[in-house]
Amino acid sequence: MVHPAINDKTIPEGTTCQEVSIFSQRTYIPCERPAVAIVKNRDPEPYYMCAGCTSHNVANRGAKILFQKEIV
Repeated sequence: MVHPAINDKTIPEGTTCQEVSIFSQRTYIPCERPAVAIVKNRDPEPYYMCAGCTSHNVANRGAKILFQKEIV
């Protein structure tokens, strides 16, 4: 899995959410919805996340949005 850099200001076309899916129980299964933000939580590296996972992580886990795509 390729993580974004702390100072990235773009999300490559076709990038999907790297947050763990709600259906994942024993192994890592990524959410895989289209990524709209670069989010930093307690982990050393940031992650690409979809809108839903971004909102959840900021509201419930104290994550910070480093970059967010303009949604048209």
